[in-house]
Amino acid sequence: MKTQLEPRDLFDLVKVGDPQMSPDEKWMAFTHQRTNLKENKTRSSIWLVPMDGSQEPRRITPETSNSRMPRWAPVGGRLAFLSDRDHDDGKDQIYLIDVSEGGGEAHRVATDEVPGSAPVWSPDGQRLAFSAWIEAEGEDRLTYPGAPSERDEDDEDEDEQAQPDKPVVMTTLGSRIDGYGFFNGKTEHILTVDAEATGADQKAETRRITDGPYFHGSPAFSPDGRWIACMASRSEPHHDLAFDRRLWVFSADSEKAYPVLDSDYPVYAPSWSPDGKRISFYGQPRAFNWLSAPNELYVVDVVPGETATWEDVTCVSSGLDRNVGMAAGSETRAQGAPFTPPIWLDDRTLLATVASEGQSHVYRFDLGGEPPVQVTRAGRRTVSEPTVGSDLLGYAAAEPTKPDQIYVVSLREAGERALTDFNRDVADEWPMNQPEVLSYEGSDGWTIQGWFLRAWGSESGQSRPTILFVHGGPSGMFAEGFSFTNQLCASRGYHVLYVNPRGSSGYGTEFQWAVIGDWGGRDFGDIMAAVDLVSERGDVSEKGLGITGWSYGGFMTNWAITQTDRFTAAVSGASVSNQRSMFGTSDVGHDFVSFSLDALPFEDDGAMRRHSPIRHVERVDTPVLFIHGEGDLRCPIGQAEEMYVSLKKRDKMAFMVRYPGEPHGLKRPQNIRDRWERTLAWFDHHLKDDE
Repeated sequence: MKTQLEPRDLFDLVKVGDPQMSPDEKWMAFTHQRTNLKENKTRSSIWLVPMDGSQEPRRITPETSNSRMPRWAPVGGRLAFLSDRDHDDGKDQIYLIDVSEGGGEAHRVATDEVPGSAPVWSPDGQRLAFSAWIEAEGEDRLTYPGAPSERDEDDEDEDEQAQPDKPVVMTTLGSRIDGYGFFNGKTEHILTVDAEATGADQKAETRRITDGPYFHGSPAFSPDGRWIACMASRSEPHHDLAFDRRLWVFSADSEKAYPVLDSDYPVYAPSWSPDGKRISFYGQPRAFNWLSAPNELYVVDVVPGETATWEDVTCVSSGLDRNVGMAAGSETRAQGAPFTPPIWLDDRTLLATVASEGQSHVYRFDLGGEPPVQVTRAGRRTVSEPTVGSDLLGYAAAEPTKPDQIYVVSLREAGERALTDFNRDVADEWPMNQPEVLSYEGSDGWTIQGWFLRAWGSESGQSRPTILFVHGGPSGMFAEGFSFTNQLCASRGYHVLYVNPRGSSGYGTEFQWAVIGDWGGRDFGDIMAAVDLVSERGDVSEKGLGITGWSYGGFMTNWAITQTDRFTAAVSGASVSNQRSMFGTSDVGHDFVSFSLDALPFEDDGAMRRHSPIRHVERVDTPVLFIHGEGDLRCPIGQAEEMYVSLKKRDKMAFMVRYPGEPHGLKRPQNIRDRWERTLAWFDHHLKDDE
């Protein structure tokens, strides 16, 4: 039995997710993910398990490559998936494997383009659609008046090896995105390829479905295979990929195309009804919308050549006021696509995940006006990534003390069944505590939900040094999924406190919207009310109260230490310190910051200054450690540098750790381990009594 966890123990856990049920309901394919800390790599493979549970799960792709996003052909037993196997550069290609013949060797659908999305089968099983980033040419090339003409490809003076990195040219607001980098002349398009064109020795011919200097994603074939619906960023002049996501339909065989919905608001994950007359999607007809209000489930009629308005759209989730299409987080889920599209059971019934009050479940929605019904088992858990057959529903699910597994349940009868049982030693060897659910009064009398995880081996009423975690977003949501990091801290003798202040998703539109224009205001009050609660009942030792968070959680960490001296130590991750510089340097700052604070720096920057922790550095006495990725485009590393340098200039105790090349969320396993080793060492030094 373990008595204490180490950060490296995280990488002994198996992650599973993205379950996909075969059309004949005999097999479940899913993604299985393991980390090799010595190699500093995480590998994903495709596994199969029979739906009747008669056999143990088995791997069907090599562990030496990354294979993910399995998708079943509508007929037969073929699986399409993405993999970087046979590629030294780590770039994905589409592969096909025939499971009906017992597996065998997968065959590559070799294309010049690198797929950037899960493969999508045409209804007849003859074609596959996918999105890919393509270098713009001719009239589609992103250039500017006064730019030099393009050099001849045969220019003898140009040596690719002498200049491996070309100059980055920015012509639009949507010029970069965290985790990908700068687009630099590339745009995202939808393509199709013949599903029979396999083999490594020849390239498969692709057909480009979309056109123009725009961005497209999430392709979905109509039931008759004639049309492909997708998200499209086609507005002028900004090409704002993060926030301009409209619903378009393109012909799969001709040049025809038209917008389905005339909308200034982003929409996500289109899905056709079985009769081909409607498209469902997630969205919210509010200004800005991105992470500022819960997504609803909508359905719009499709009339070829005609464009609907929001007055023509039906909100199927009306009255629920929760985040539809989103799943609560869990640290042991092998993530598939960002959104699982709505699932049509028939022409009038859909399934979708709903995130609510720290949980997520699958709900049934009815176009006839019946209220939504939860169809997955109730309890303290996070359910995600549903997949269905004629009668069965599959999904991934986790609980606070149980990592994610793949489950199946009948849509007509009770009785959930687990198809996988990875990480069974966790339950046997880790003496984990169940978090206590808190419901308390925050700012202005609002009811706030949180959790308190006691240190391993402690009893009710025993005080311990306590670490407060703040989530990102601000529309993130702490949840009842599995959290290794919480249990890690609890195993090291810390109580762990984490709450969902106003601004968090899962509590309705008013709650999520309440943080707009008020960063560090009542949201900070909600968080400190939880600190008061556990302090007053004697849970927090006199020696120590720590605070840490990532992204918005890093902002709140910076903010908290400028507003109060109650924190003995702080670790600020990927933080925000100066809203004015964040506005112009973040990949989404020009919209996100101006909307969040209702201000523009060139009009009235008063709000930006008021809500910037750097303005109050003279108040800081708390020792703080800054942790940041140098490749972060969401909250650029300059945010931490400004705060760090300002504190150093005032002779405050501040240190900074930088991870070269890492984006907003750390990716390399050894850096993730290093982050938590440094975090625990920092808190051990400042919060625990000398031994």
